[in-house]
Amino acid sequence: MRDQQADVEEEPGEVGIETINTRILSKLNEFDAHTRRKETCLGCGYVGVMGIEDEIAPWWLRWWSIILITVVGSLFMGAGLVIGVGLVIAKYFGNFDSMILVCPNCGEQYVDD
Repeated sequence: MRDQQADVEEEPGEVGIETINTRILSKLNEFDAHTRRKETCLGCGYVGVMGIEDEIAPWWLRWWSIILITVVGSLFMGAGLVIGVGLVIAKYFGNFDSMILVCPNCGEQYVDD
């Protein structure tokens, strides 16, 4: 169980410095991005930083759907430009993406909203 969690080692004079197991650290280096907070793996019980494999945006915030909603909205409702600008603002300033997290200990994948 000890090798599944982040090892906590305290050097003399350095109180509270947390180090990560070298095997887990090498697996985390394979990812371009990591979580900022500690996550818990439901498969193996690992608690710590996880790698982010991919980000999933909702369909209504993809460029093809924003353009389609803007065109259809302007033809039938007259407010398509306002709706389209609102969706572009939501795309850049909102936090609607889900992330696929990967446990560095067992390789299990999770979707985090």
